[in-house]
Amino acid sequence: MKVKLSMLSIGIFTIGLLNGQIREEGVPKSFTRSLVKDLPVLTMQSVDVEALINEDKNAPPDTPYRFGYGFDVSYNLENSGVWETLPDEGRLWRLKIVAPGAFSINLIYDQFWLPPGAKLFLYNPSESMILGAFTEKNNKEYGKFSTSLVEGPVTILEYYGSSPKCSVK
Repeated sequence: MKVKLSMLSIGIFTIGLLNGQIREEGVPKSFTRSLVKDLPVLTMQSVDVEALINEDKNAPPDTPYRFGYGFDVSYNLENSGVWETLPDEGRLWRLKIVAPGAFSINLIYDQFWLPPGAKLFLYNPSESMILGAFTEKNNKEYGKFSTSLVEGPVTILEYYGSSPKCSVK
């Protein structure tokens, strides 16, 4: 079983939330289990919002509005986060992303493919905003995917795979 989940871009955004993705009901496994508390943290560099606002003020009139500020990264299930094996023999992977000063965080994946039974969630630390579960229904032939905005400067990604032998590519 192969799982592909690579983050191509992490965006810091300043506008409202979008909603229109295929999602299944449910809550992340970590909400109902005692797991590792200290997650690996990926901290993005600070963004000079004032400089971006000034840059936008001086842009030509036909320039599209700036939606956010993107960071190109190369993180995936193999080179980041923490894996845990659960009593049901499933595997759980989590990673915390921190973007100091961000109003929200959005992720764009350049390689996205989830096997049947796998679930991906994104949520804020207070667990008041949860995106997902994203499943194999979100797979696209072209392999790309993006998730809506999670409010605030911190987003936690959580992937659950029903096979203890999931591999990531």
